[in-house]
Amino acid sequence: MSSNLSAVLYSIRDVEGVYGSFVVSSQGTLIERDMPAVFDGTVLEQAGVRVASIYETFDSVGNDIKTCMLRFKEHKLYTRRLEKGYLCVLSPLSINMPTLRMAVNLVARRINPSIARFVEPSPKKPGSSLPGSVGDSMEYAAVPEPTPTAPVPTPMHAAGTAVQDHHSGQITQHTGPITQPGYQSGPIVQPPPQPPPNPNVATPRVATATPQQMRAATANKQSRKLVKQRVTKRRSVQRIYRGQKIKE
Repeated sequence: MSSNLSAVLYSIRDVEGVYGSFVVSSQGTLIERDMPAVFDGTVLEQAGVRVASIYETFDSVGNDIKTCMLRFKEHKLYTRRLEKGYLCVLSPLSINMPTLRMAVNLVARRINPSIARFVEPSPKKPGSSLPGSVGDSMEYAAVPEPTPTAPVPTPMHAAGTAVQDHHSGQITQHTGPITQPGYQSGPIVQPPPQPPPNPNVATPRVATATPQQMRAATANKQSRKLVKQRVTKRRSVQRIYRGQKIKE
C-alpha cells in the first residue's frame, strides 16, 4: 500500500458526511482503503467484486458508464470508473452530490497514474495468445509447395487392338475406327438447320390477363347478370299487370 495514495483518498473526507473511500482493481481486488475499522478487508474485497461485476454487466450490453450510485437504506456507495479499477466512496443519504462528484473527479485524476503499478497483469490462459503476437516466439517450418502434375491422357483405341472392360474384366477386339472411351463411334448426326424467322408472318401471341383485368371482367359479368334479372322481373310484373287490367 502507498501512503501517498492513502493521503489522496483521505482528502475526500473534506466533503461533509463522507464515511470513507477505497480503491479496487478491475477484477475487484482491494488496492487501497481509507475506511473505518469496522469495515475489514474481507468486506471491502466482496464489495469490490460486486462493483466490478456491475460495471462488466453494463459493458456487456454496450453501456459504457463512468459513474454508478448504489443506494441503500441508510447510506450511499458512489463509484467511479478509473483507468484500471474503481473508486468507491461511502456516504450518508443526505450527502451533497455536486460537491461529492467534484471531489471524486479531482481524486480520480490524481490516483489514475499511480494505480497502474498496484494492478497485477491478468494471468494468461493456456492457448489464449495468438501466434505472432508481441512477446510470443514461434518457429515456422517451411512447407514445400505441391508439385503440379500433368493431366493423364485418355487412352485412344485403334482398330485391331484388344480392349479390356474395367467392370467385367473381359477382353474384346476393337474393330471400329479410333475412338475414345465414353464416346460413341460413327458419324456425328447434326440436327437439321432451322429456317430463319419470316418477318412478314406475325408471331402468335398468347393473351394473358392481369389480376385487375380478371377482377374487372368478373364484376362486369356479374353486373350484366343482375341487369338481366331486373329486366326479366320487370317484364313479368308488366305481364301480370296487363292480365289484371284485361280481366277488369
